[in-house]
Amino acid sequence: MDDVVLYEVSDGIAKITLNRPDQMNAWTGELSDELQARLGEADRDDEVVVVVITGAGKAFCAGADLGDGESGFLPVSADDDGRPRLWPYQVRKPIIAAVNGHAVGVGITFSMLCDVRLVAEDAKIQYAMVRRGVVPELASHVILPRVIGFSKAAHECHGDRQPR
Repeated sequence: MDDVVLYEVSDGIAKITLNRPDQMNAWTGELSDELQARLGEADRDDEVVVVVITGAGKAFCAGADLGDGESGFLPVSADDDGRPRLWPYQVRKPIIAAVNGHAVGVGITFSMLCDVRLVAEDAKIQYAMVRRGVVPELASHVILPRVIGFSKAAHECHGDRQPR
């Protein structure tokens, strides 16, 4: 099986690439575990001064892989309470989310956990769980207002039904 997350270091920059382009980098438990492992690797590597996370192909991350059953929502290995062990904000080095193409649900929420977000002009962003009447994944209903403010967060989640 191909690596679902690619990792390379060059000139102090760790580049982490979500690598499921045929599935628009949809989130799975395996992808979550591999991403956390690579974040930990970058955090421990003294040669790394900054981390860049991006997606292969035409999407950053199209959200949870609904065809992957429950594992699209939960990491394969987690702490006893089911939460991932390592979040981007726990990494001691700055993390840049280079958002290309589609960033939906967990994809856009994950980028909000990074220190900096660089979003392509043609990126399509959507908080999909709100449209389904479900509490958003990765606590985006808490994270998003802290990043962009309450009014803008309400508009992003409720005011604009079309991906932008």
